[in-house]
Amino acid sequence: FLAAITDDPTTAPDEPDAKVPARASWSDAELYGLWAEGELVTEAQREWAARGPENLLWPWGNDWDPDQCNSGDYWAGRPLNDLETHKAWFDGFANPGTNAMTGEVGSQPGNTSWCGACDLAGKLWEWCRDWYAHDYYAISPAEDPEGLDEGEQRVRRGGGWSSLAHNTLSCYRSGSEPGAVTCGFRLVIVPGLEP
Repeated sequence: FLAAITDDPTTAPDEPDAKVPARASWSDAELYGLWAEGELVTEAQREWAARGPENLLWPWGNDWDPDQCNSGDYWAGRPLNDLETHKAWFDGFANPGTNAMTGEVGSQPGNTSWCGACDLAGKLWEWCRDWYAHDYYAISPAEDPEGLDEGEQRVRRGGGWSSLAHNTLSCYRSGSEPGAVTCGFRLVIVPGLEP
């Protein structure tokens, strides 16, 4: 990862040996994608990988299962049904660091989608290629939306290890400043793409 980007990413002190950081800026993720002869997934590609032809709420099905998803409910060992309960849990939680909380890829086999993509719900928010607008789907094409041409925030999907269950839904989307070093990323490899 470090060989692919122009500037060192900001990493947390508990992650000195991370080969691919659990947290990267959108620009660093994009640079890595080009270096790896791929590109960041679009939010439409990511949602299709998570929902599939059955239009599932989560990659494993339509019923919430905290044992399948590395999220706040999983770590709390109980449902965190609202922001107040979540805040009380998180404020009292002894966080050992992002890498410790995210775990290995595929460590929850039930969180594998119909097409074999692992960890699409929870574990780590992920950058998508698209610009974010909260009302984008009200104005986008119904099939294969390509995203906006510009914006102030980039899309992030999937929820993270401390997220509420609804943040891990396959359809849930939010935005973040592209310079924020807060997300992981997922690439799609495109044969013949020039770096």
